Amino acid sequence: GRNGSGQLGDGTTEEQAAPVEVARGAMEAGVVFVGMSAGWQHSVGLGSDGRAYAWGGNGSGQLGDGTVDEKLEPVWVTGFASGVVLKAVHAGALFSVGVGSGGELYAWGANESGQLGNGGSAARLEATAVSAGSIPVGLTAGTAGVGAAHVLVLTSGPEPLLAPVVLGGGIDGTYGVAISTAVPVVGSGITSYEATGLPLGLEIDPATGVLAGTPGQVGTFTVQVTARNAAGVGSGLVTVQVRPKAARVMGIVVRTKVYDGTTMATWSGSLTLDGVVDGDVVSVTGQPTARFADKQAGTGKAVTVTGLGIGGADAAKYVLLATAATGDIQPRTLGLSGLVGLRKTYDGSPSASFDGVGLTGVVAGDAVGLSGLVQGTFATEAAGVGLGLTLLLPELNGADSGNYALPSPGALTGTIDARPVVVTGLAAVTRSYDGTRQADLSGTPVLSGVLGGDDVGLAGTAQGEFETATVGEGKRVNVIGLALVGSGALNYELRMPDLTASIRNQAPTWEAMGQVVISELAPWTLTLAAMDADVPAQALGYRLVSGPAGLTMSAEGIVEWTPTEAQGPSTNSVLVAVTDGVANVTNSFTVIVSEANADPVLATVSDLTLDELTPLSLSLSATDVDIPAQSLSYRIVSGPTGMTVNASSGALAWTPTEAQGPSTNTVLVAVTDGVANVTNAFTVIVSEANADPVLATVSDLTLDELTPLSLSLS
Repeated sequence: GRNGSGQLGDGTTEEQAAPVEVARGAMEAGVVFVGMSAGWQHSVGLGSDGRAYAWGGNGSGQLGDGTVDEKLEPVWVTGFASGVVLKAVHAGALFSVGVGSGGELYAWGANESGQLGNGGSAARLEATAVSAGSIPVGLTAGTAGVGAAHVLVLTSGPEPLLAPVVLGGGIDGTYGVAISTAVPVVGSGITSYEATGLPLGLEIDPATGVLAGTPGQVGTFTVQVTARNAAGVGSGLVTVQVRPKAARVMGIVVRTKVYDGTTMATWSGSLTLDGVVDGDVVSVTGQPTARFADKQAGTGKAVTVTGLGIGGADAAKYVLLATAATGDIQPRTLGLSGLVGLRKTYDGSPSASFDGVGLTGVVAGDAVGLSGLVQGTFATEAAGVGLGLTLLLPELNGADSGNYALPSPGALTGTIDARPVVVTGLAAVTRSYDGTRQADLSGTPVLSGVLGGDDVGLAGTAQGEFETATVGEGKRVNVIGLALVGSGALNYELRMPDLTASIRNQAPTWEAMGQVVISELAPWTLTLAAMDADVPAQALGYRLVSGPAGLTMSAEGIVEWTPTEAQGPSTNSVLVAVTDGVANVTNSFTVIVSEANADPVLATVSDLTLDELTPLSLSLSATDVDIPAQSLSYRIVSGPTGMTVNASSGALAWTPTEAQGPSTNTVLVAVTDGVANVTNAFTVIVSEANADPVLATVSDLTLDELTPLSLSLS
């Protein structure tokens, strides 16, 4: 450790990180250390020669060698009376203490706090005897304890007689339970004891000071205790605490239950209190609730009962202990599901494993299951229904498995299903549609999947049959006509191969169509006919692929068309198609439309009424749809005198004369395109009308006076 003042005594002032031997210094040969004490910056040792040795810092004279010089090795402590042999040395902060074997006490070094015990405060450079002070005569120093700047001394020798001291404190007791406890009193030669304020049932022995008896009250009592001896009287207060007596409820019998995942318990019995003092009026109150310490199955399990209390006039004198009991939770026997319909496929052995067996009756949330598959042994290895079956259940596993038990499966039955075997080596042949389901097969049937050693073979003739008779690709073909034979045949189920083949369609055919000549504007109808070689014949549907505008064809093959004027003359290609629902076949033919004249259409002229002498003027109108358009010519077939019509323009004119009114006149007009004549008639009614007279103009005349003028007005 530190060594700045030489306190390690190794002759240096260097710090040491490991133990070093203290130098012998002033120690004589053969002397060894038998005691040691370390101060702040110095050390003190007790030699086997009864002398004190010191080394290290010495600024306050704590080494006791008469100097204040630090020493790096042990030096003698001087100043002791002749004949003093030390039995212990102690080092304070800056002072030291030595205890003689005869009870002498010496100190040296710093003394600012009076720690040297000589009545002063001056430091001493050598050992100085400690004054007796208040130490009673006859007592000597036994041991000493040294602090930083003070000393404690435990004396030895005969003790002086002192007056008793009642230490006070407390005495605990329980109601109804006898106690015997000495009152805490310090002193010797005590001749008598007294006590006042004791609870009922307790007394103090006047000779021994022992409080004894059976407390008859509950509470805290302050007791005045007095003790006497030749030196005087001592008195003090002692607290006597009498606690309620513990009582326990008896008579609870916990019923055994089956594990249910809860800690709830039920009980029976007649409840009584144990530990009650005779004559006290107490009883059990409340309704007990019992709970196991945990939910796990087990025997002799701890059960805690709550909800009880103590009633009655003396209830305050008791405290109810926790009511405890024990009970059993039996493992829950589980049920098994999946035991109906247990089955396996024939494999030549009676042994079986079942993965469909489950547990029933497991409490919700519990982790429990079967550790493996259920094993079974059938009464026979042969295939059959209702076979005797013995099960071997695996152990339970899971965190909660210890709370459950497996049931006995009992007598069971199961099924060994026939083992499927497959026919191979056959193929179905594709054919044309004929309306039947018959299918041709090729190859030789071979049985596959029979277990070695079993006597099983094939009998019969393989026949093929399409599922349906309709046309189709990759159609399923069922194989019939084969059966299993042999002594082991009943253990197997014959499976036919999955075969497919096609029923191919024959496309419809057309008759040659050639060409057809028709006239424009004339309705034309043609019924097409195609043939289908399939047996039975399939229904055919027709459609128009392409053709001239206006030409239509129904699904039944009826073609209809009325060519327009614009479509004649013309040559038209028509493409039609027929389908049997599978194949589509087209055919084409030519329709030649020849030119035909179209009669012109003469517009109707409404009947007219006009006055006589009034001019009539109207235009006849006609149209001709022929392309190219033809020249039209108008004429009056019949009509009144004087009526005219322009042959090119159709402008009709007439002014009825006075003589032609009144009259009703039928007019028949006609138009021609040079091929056809079209007429139209209308009526013109002429009404009578007055005509103003016309006075002839008289020319201006010149004559002489007196010459007679004579003329006639007209």
